[in-house]
Amino acid sequence: AVELLGKHPRAARAPLAARVRDPHGDVRERAVRILRSTSPAADDPAIWRHPADAARSLILGTNKQAGLVVYTLDGALAQSLPIGRINNVDLRQSAERPFDIAVASNDQANAISVFFVNRVSGAVTHRGDLPVTTREPYGICQGREGGADLVGVTYKDGTVEVWSLTASAPALSGQMLKS
Repeated sequence: AVELLGKHPRAARAPLAARVRDPHGDVRERAVRILRSTSPAADDPAIWRHPADAARSLILGTNKQAGLVVYTLDGALAQSLPIGRINNVDLRQSAERPFDIAVASNDQANAISVFFVNRVSGAVTHRGDLPVTTREPYGICQGREGGADLVGVTYKDGTVEVWSLTASAPALSGQMLKS
């Protein structure tokens, strides 16, 4: 749905691009506000979109002192996964499997923490940790290419690593591809 901004008297004369509100931007701004209102250590939202009902979508965020926190779009705490000091979180959705994958950089475990998001219920579970080769993983991002999951990890010393991730219900493994 596209929402046209019409409260300002000049809104009707503004170029169309200036009058269209990005619905994803609104959700991201709301996610940041929710996280910042819960804890000074809360940061870095990733938004999981429910495949069948956008209203059941979730905000995954890090509490840098405790673990992963999960909120509903109205700001209610849905889950807390106290797995340690995680810094950043990212996720990728894929209809090719019954779950989506979120990853977080875990300073406490020196690992990539892997989470499954159930595509039906939205329940988030900590699947496990993949140890990294460098201390203090900091930034993290995730992508999918050709059906394969890839994870990029950055470190405070400037090191960048690219990992392949194999995650299924019975198995979890990862391999560093590049550094």
